[in-house]
Amino acid sequence: MRVARTLRIASLAVVGGLAFFVCAQVGLRWYVARKDEALSPSPAAIASMIDMANATVASKDVRHVYHLEDDLKAVLNTPSYFALHHRVSDIPRSVRTAFAKAVEEPTFSMADVGSPWEATDVIRDPRLPRRRITTVAVGGAFCLVFYEHGGIVRSSNVAAFRLSGDPAEPVWHAYIESSVTGPAVLRDAIDKKMFRDASFF
Repeated sequence: MRVARTLRIASLAVVGGLAFFVCAQVGLRWYVARKDEALSPSPAAIASMIDMANATVASKDVRHVYHLEDDLKAVLNTPSYFALHHRVSDIPRSVRTAFAKAVEEPTFSMADVGSPWEATDVIRDPRLPRRRITTVAVGGAFCLVFYEHGGIVRSSNVAAFRLSGDPAEPVWHAYIESSVTGPAVLRDAIDKKMFRDASFF
């Protein structure tokens, strides 16, 4: 009887190992077949991956989704209200602190344009940021951070903060098209509903 139990356990281990091997092969083939798409995904592919990511997050822990607020939308009617910058050091310290808290990370991490970063889901150096800045727009009560996030699908994002306190208050996060890199284009994208509200990541 003990021998039979041992044989059953061994057979289960073999079956489990084969299942893992098959899943790994399928995943590898899927990745290789779509690696070009991962580097330059279509809007439909981005939407699909976002839905998958949101479903995964929802199954584990529900994060707050930040929706576009009317006062921010009103300010965007005058894009010239914002001063534009393109370096991480131009992001106010209070915003960096609030950003790290919103994404539940111990410290703020974002690469400058042209600096090394992790653009795909293949992590070569875990010390490198998963985000890369595009534009920082600061205008009175608000700071907008336009950035890319690396992964299976590289996404373009905008994060908005109210600068009334320290740390700043996160008020909006959305997925956007890669061409949206400043307040003027953002306002146009909002009018055309070419964005998706989301939790910070």
